Amino acid sequence: MKDIFLLLGSNRGDRFASLLKAKEMIASEAGTIVACSSVYETEPWGFSDPVKFVNQVLEIDSNLEPAPLLEVLLSLEKKLGRIRKRETACKTGCLTDIPLDGLTFSAEPLSGPLPAVMTDPDSPAQRPGSYTARTIDIDLLFYGHRLIFTEELMVPHPRLHERLFTLIPLCEITPDFIHPVLKKSIRDLVRMCTDRSQVIRI
Repeated sequence: MKDIFLLLGSNRGDRFASLLKAKEMIASEAGTIVACSSVYETEPWGFSDPVKFVNQVLEIDSNLEPAPLLEVLLSLEKKLGRIRKRETACKTGCLTDIPLDGLTFSAEPLSGPLPAVMTDPDSPAQRPGSYTARTIDIDLLFYGHRLIFTEELMVPHPRLHERLFTLIPLCEITPDFIHPVLKKSIRDLVRMCTDRSQVIRI
């Protein structure tokens, strides 16, 4: 299946080598890489750190269903030195290390209001300490137009529309892709985004 989009990020160690190694491992274990954005240097989002991130978006074609794909991506992170403090939260990366108390999830397609984690600035995903430095981060942004909201996985990634470091490289390779929940193109989401952090193409 195509239209599977991943975000890679690193701000520890040899950042560029980490991205390159992650791409090699994804191509070997997760699927065929269809497209790659440029690499961008970006400010840490949600926490302070003197070291900037490098980020890149990939589109892959994979025969893996979302849950097995997630497990492969988590395994690759671990092999590349990513240490997750706890495993009590959604493993997309958006809620890592955050308790799920008060969140409601559904595996069914959405027909009503957006999940609170996508709209509420006071949701657990915004608590201080939610985000940290890392050697590698591999986020599953979209799996085609599938909607998946379970305790293990949230797709589309519920914070991607708030982050220029995600939207700008995503827009580079798929500007007309329509967000299946927000019903906006990636190009429009870039225009609407209120994030003002620096995102510089390298």
